[in-house]
Amino acid sequence: MTVSLSASQLTMFQRCAEQWRRRHLEEELLPPSLPVHTGRAVREAVHLALRRRMETGLSMPPEDVVDAAATAYARSLRSGVYMPPEDLPSARAAMTAGRDTVVALTGLFCRELSPKLRPALAGHRVELDLGLALPVAITIDCLTVDGELHHLPTASRRWSTERLHGSAVMVLAREAVRRRERGLCPPGFVDVLVGARTPVLQTLKAPCSPDEIVVLTRKFRLMLAAVQAGIFLPAAPESWNCSPRWCGYFYSCPHVPAFRKRLPAALHGVLAGYGSAFAA
Repeated sequence: MTVSLSASQLTMFQRCAEQWRRRHLEEELLPPSLPVHTGRAVREAVHLALRRRMETGLSMPPEDVVDAAATAYARSLRSGVYMPPEDLPSARAAMTAGRDTVVALTGLFCRELSPKLRPALAGHRVELDLGLALPVAITIDCLTVDGELHHLPTASRRWSTERLHGSAVMVLAREAVRRRERGLCPPGFVDVLVGARTPVLQTLKAPCSPDEIVVLTRKFRLMLAAVQAGIFLPAAPESWNCSPRWCGYFYSCPHVPAFRKRLPAALHGVLAGYGSAFAA
């Protein structure tokens, strides 16, 4: 059973509460996907570089930051990787490409973003008491000495306006800083490290609303009410996340009809060769 809530948990619950139940309530843990491994490795190296600058006043050499990211990626992969069945034949190539993405995005951070940031906080985890049954955890990627709040995600494509406005991460991080600084509402920026063919930095000014934490707390409260009542609605079957590509529970989900769980005949031998537990 989870001991704290988070922005990512709320997003998962809203997309598919059944997936949240299996992951966070029943603790049926699955290996992360390659994009998760990539994001974790880049974020670990970015936090390391920012903390080093915060402690010493000096920037880490870019090659050391990149090496730290590559090492974090290799270590993360040892916990396992979830891949949809159709991607298994190209698994090695995909993991190699993932390392290349980690190196490219970390290098992008060192060139274009790191020189602009003078951190006062970096990789700082906070548990917020929002008056709920559980605390809500948030990690502040970077709060600068000038009072700017920076969220540093990785993505395969640029963020849309809708994604920016719907993100709970900045709302929670801003609330954490507001409480720390006794009422100060810091300007927020989302600096997306986009792993396109040519990696690019996308910087967006995050919107701020006086009632944003009230609205978000209401969503967490509704989530907990549904959990307490034992109501875990599955994703709509036509939604993008209700597929084996995006959900590791797909083939054992009671809400997915049997005909959708049948694998193409061409994949049966591939799965047997990999020792996969996917249903045929």
